[in-house]
Parts: sequence; C-alpha cells; structure tokens
Amino acid sequence: MHARFSASPQKTPVRPSSPKPWHPLNEIWWMLALAWLVVVGYGLMPTPIQNDTLVVKQAKSRAFVGLDNSGQTAFVVEVAGKHLGNVAADCTRTKTPEKQAANERPKVPKGEKQRILMIGDSMAGPAGLEYGMQQYTLFNGHTLIVKHQSSSSTQLWSQEKRAKALIEAHQPSFVIIALGSNELFVRDLEERAYYIHDILEQLGDTPYIWVGPPNWRPDTGINELLAKMIDKQRFFSSQSLKLPRQEDGIHPNLEGSRLWADTLTEWIMYQSAYPFTLYTPQ
Repeated sequence: MHARFSASPQKTPVRPSSPKPWHPLNEIWWMLALAWLVVVGYGLMPTPIQNDTLVVKQAKSRAFVGLDNSGQTAFVVEVAGKHLGNVAADCTRTKTPEKQAANERPKVPKGEKQRILMIGDSMAGPAGLEYGMQQYTLFNGHTLIVKHQSSSSTQLWSQEKRAKALIEAHQPSFVIIALGSNELFVRDLEERAYYIHDILEQLGDTPYIWVGPPNWRPDTGINELLAKMIDKQRFFSSQSLKLPRQEDGIHPNLEGSRLWADTLTEWIMYQSAYPFTLYTPQ
C-alpha cells in the first residue's frame, strides 16, 4: 500500500517593494532647509559682511539665542520726525543718552600738548582724515595715534568693545571718532542708536568728538541720528563738505584730506566743547 503524500499548498510569492519615486517637492524642501541654515548661521556671525558701500544685513539670530544685546531696556530716539521706538540700551544704564551739560564736561587745557587717539573706519585712516590730521598734530606738537579698520561700523566697534580697549592701551587725553561712512544706507536706525550709545559709554570720562561721514550720496538717516544723540559741540558734521575724492568717488584724496582737516581743526579750536591749539601748518 502506497503512502499518499499531499502536496503542501504553495505560498504566493511576495512582490518586492519598489522604492518610492522621488517627488520634486522633496528637493524644494531640502533647498529651503539649506537656505534656512545659511541665513541662521550668517546671523550668528559677530559682524556682517560689508564694504564701504554695502552691508549684507543679518538675521537677529544672536539676539534670539541670547548672544547679543542681552538684558536690555529701551529708550526713544526721534529721527526725521519719527520715533524710532524701542532702541536697545543695557538695563544697567539708568539714563538715556542725554547731552552732557557744559559744566559736567572734562576740560582739555587749550595750550597743553595732547595725546590724540583717532579711531573708526577707513575714513579715520590713510584713505581719510589721517594725512591731514598728521600735518596739524605734528606742527602743533601733539601726538596722533590712529587705529582704524576698513569697512567697519558702529556695530563692530560696539560689540567688540574696541574703543574701551584702545583707550586702556594708549591712555589718550582726547579721542576722535570717525565712524558712519559704512552706514550711510542702513535702515535699522534703532539698532545703530544702541551701538552709538554703547560706544559713547566705552569712552568713560575721556574727552571726545565724533566726526560724521563725508557723504558722497544722500544717507538714510545716520547723520541725523548722530546729531540727535551727540551734543552739537562734540559732533562735527561732514556730510555737506565738498572734498576732492579718489577714483572710487568715496574716499578723499590727499588734497581732500587736508581740506577736511582744515575745516575740522578750525571747528575744534573755536566751536567744540574741548578746544586746544591746532594752528594751520606753515
């Protein structure tokens, strides 16, 4: 008798799963994510990419993660008839940047030799005021120390506390600030007000003047902001000066540097809060 074997039922083979097709929207999402990372990463940089005519604006990533402008209160600055509103100011400050009363100003002896520190962007250096001011300081027996950084702005000088460090290093009797030329076309005047206020606080009791930028085109408010925040006897406006320029049409040439220094030194001697001898070189 033969044994009967029943054939086991055969399993239906499972069809291999085919990979899901790549959807065009996936590529778009990846591109958006990459763009977001670039924007946030650039915003975390301490200073923006900029030159003498262009500033690539940053997202406020540093402020969002608490790396910048922490613990701040607000004061109001008005420019072009409009309130700029909540301008950042460190909460440890108890006063707004009011103009210092005349009787509170430290005195600069008019006849004494000065140790002058001139700081700022390229307009403080050889491509700006330095050549003309060297003629005046040498002739009048003063010492001129120039520390500038091309393409810099009030943001960099505020965040890196450069003014304070240079004052501690060189112990000047007088400071000249030449900043603002790289901010002629900025729109974030609220933030610039904070940076200006911070730089002024870095100076402590050191006598100073702020030399405004020599405009080559109309600005978007930086000169008016400086004039609002700084006493008229400590702010020298250069925006209307007609200066011979270099080929870039921006920086003064040697003759322009001399003319700029001529006007500035006369103002220092006869109209500034801290007059001292700056007679015309012979």
